[in-house]
Amino acid sequence: MDLNEDALLFQSLQHGDKTAFERLYHQYSSLVYTFALRCCGNPDLASEITQDVFLRLWRTKAVYQPELSRFSTWLLTMTRHICYDKLRSPSQQVQKKSVSLESDTNREMLRNGSTHELEKSWFRKDMEDALSELRPEERTIIQLAYFQGYTLNEISQQLHLPIGTVKTRLHKTLRRLRLYMRGWEGGIDDERANV
Repeated sequence: MDLNEDALLFQSLQHGDKTAFERLYHQYSSLVYTFALRCCGNPDLASEITQDVFLRLWRTKAVYQPELSRFSTWLLTMTRHICYDKLRSPSQQVQKKSVSLESDTNREMLRNGSTHELEKSWFRKDMEDALSELRPEERTIIQLAYFQGYTLNEISQQLHLPIGTVKTRLHKTLRRLRLYMRGWEGGIDDERANV
């Protein structure tokens, strides 16, 4: 979505257009959820924050000025404020994940509207964390299959394992990775192939 389309959708949303709301939600809910998850480290709380962000968009007359920032930057700023409010709330007993949302690099990316770059850097970091959680034999199969482009037969020959064992390990390892990366469904398609 380009800058003008976001601004027009937001304007329509301010006049009660449900379709505009649905389009903005579809476009940005994954980004908002990921940002919230990185901020709070709790999937349930991140879902609640995502819901709060979009409810605030729908219910209030929030002021977005396209000439000052990109819509995604403005939306993530709102998300950050809601995250901090939730984390400061006495009712929340959340262990805050030590994520460098406030690092100079991340602040600069947000300021410049580089939310896609910020999201890509989070994806890379989460993928590195996920790979480090794997057992060595699992990590080897993933590296050979996805990072070095080996076929299952080539992996079988290189590791001296029956092809059935290679398939089973690969399947189980991918399932573990999917669980670890579950907050990234539907996001950053171009990055998945370039980690």
